[in-house]
Amino acid sequence: MTLALELIYAFYPCLMNGTFYDFHENKFLTTIILFLFYFIISKRTLWTFVFSLLLLSVKEDAAIYLICIALFVMIYRKEFLRGAGMLAMAIVYFAIANLVVAAAGTEGVMMSRLSDYFINGEQTYGSVFKTIFFDIGYLIKQMFRADKLPFVLWMFAPVLFAPFMTKKISSLILLLPIIPVNIMQSWIYQSDVDFQYTYGIAALIFMCALFVIVDLKTDGKRTVVLTSMILSLVMATALVYPKLQRNENLYTQAEAAYGEGTLKKMDEICASVPADASVTASSSAAPHLYRVEQLYIIMHTYDALREQGIKDGKAVGTDTDYYVLDTRYDTTELRSMMGDAYDLVDSAGYIELYKRR
Repeated sequence: MTLALELIYAFYPCLMNGTFYDFHENKFLTTIILFLFYFIISKRTLWTFVFSLLLLSVKEDAAIYLICIALFVMIYRKEFLRGAGMLAMAIVYFAIANLVVAAAGTEGVMMSRLSDYFINGEQTYGSVFKTIFFDIGYLIKQMFRADKLPFVLWMFAPVLFAPFMTKKISSLILLLPIIPVNIMQSWIYQSDVDFQYTYGIAALIFMCALFVIVDLKTDGKRTVVLTSMILSLVMATALVYPKLQRNENLYTQAEAAYGEGTLKKMDEICASVPADASVTASSSAAPHLYRVEQLYIIMHTYDALREQGIKDGKAVGTDTDYYVLDTRYDTTELRSMMGDAYDLVDSAGYIELYKRR
């Protein structure tokens, strides 16, 4: 039974599928949430609050997950004091996060992604709550649009909709984040299983399913777990196999275009950069430079580099020890920023490595 549940988790399609997209802070959510539940269930209070803090540290709106977990602890587990402490942490953090984001000159945490709920141009949480309160039908219409239903199926079908088999309705509190974080929002990627926005709710769905499975009789457990395992394997294959084929084709095409062994040489060039150096790199090369502590990632327009700030009269990231350029894109502006202070020390395919003199 334990092995089967581990396989369901390992092949849960909405987790496996997201690994083919970029490295994103959301991907910490699953591990942190599952460890948080481990410490909640084992009643290790100190570590419960440590992992509550870690969960909040992932991003501003992570407070939504902790608020629902805290309510679950208070209502489902009847641990009011511990749950209240977690709830207070989440609320205080979210308030501070909003103040910090507002001070940075933006409209607020997630506000742009809730634009469908603004009233008369008022871009506030108050406006969103008014829309929901006075027109609940509009909220339901937005949540259950045809383009969002596949997302719901991909999330719940692999576990046979087990969270909804519960006899304790209070456990469904854990599923509430799917509303504001995923199916309520205007940002289309929030309800797309190809991206990283599944990682928080996936952990909560998995835990809800576990709570149900634990309470089932032996035959029921076997039926639900075996069916879920098969569904996870089949659905993961359906999502992942086309990506594997695509990646293999891209690799083959690149080898044909640049010559056999060129891609390996490009990796070696990136690996040759010292970890303690400062590096400015094209965004596509950045994952290959993960060892570098002082790494400035530049988008193709270089707007991101200019916005990183000014230090000692120079744009941060423009006076680094190395530059790693992706020559598939226009590098005119970047080369102008480099000036004559750098020498080309190695190149292969579309990667060029420059070192400051």
